Amino acid sequence: MKNRPFTAIILAAGRSVRMGCFKPAVLIGDKPAIAHCIDTFLDAGVKDIIVVLGSNKELLTGILNGYSDIRPIYNKDYVKGMFTSVKAGVKALMPDGKGFFITPTDIPLFSVDTVMALMENFEDSPMNVLSPSYSMRAGHPTLCSMDVAKRILAYEYDTLRAVFSDCNRSFLNVDDYGILLDMDTPEDYLHLIAYYNGICRSCDLYKKQGKDENA
Repeated sequence: MKNRPFTAIILAAGRSVRMGCFKPAVLIGDKPAIAHCIDTFLDAGVKDIIVVLGSNKELLTGILNGYSDIRPIYNKDYVKGMFTSVKAGVKALMPDGKGFFITPTDIPLFSVDTVMALMENFEDSPMNVLSPSYSMRAGHPTLCSMDVAKRILAYEYDTLRAVFSDCNRSFLNVDDYGILLDMDTPEDYLHLIAYYNGICRSCDLYKKQGKDENA
């Protein structure tokens, strides 16, 4: 794989109303959900990571203090919806980057292998978007060319999906059920924890992220 400077934008500004507690801070194993996202990107070689803050900014800042190179960005308009956080993160991108990942923090168990596969298969062409897919279902994180950032900021779209619909979007099949597992509700969280306990602690995916499977 070529040495390409990719950035990851992690969206962590929402109020977590349906979940009933602040999703970025809920524990999965021995660490918060946001830490799983960050550590996976770091382990895959993505060193520039932007975390978009909003609700519970102080709590999340305390968690992020454990990382030296994370760039926290505060979205003052977070109550207006996730797309405002997308725009806040995109505005913080370095102009000389080759592309950027974007992912919500409530899908925290995508694998190192998935991130690396997306980078290896990414074509740096105008308006290119590459999303991972498992069993014909698209998941996160998604990797975008820098031209996509320009479109996000230049047009008045309501959602990221609307932006992607006007891009050259393709899908990469991966053997990673974690790309689909969100935690919008307490029931979703229980499902995610069951996956983590039953799969991540016993397979190569978990070992490659540098964890002790007996921890």
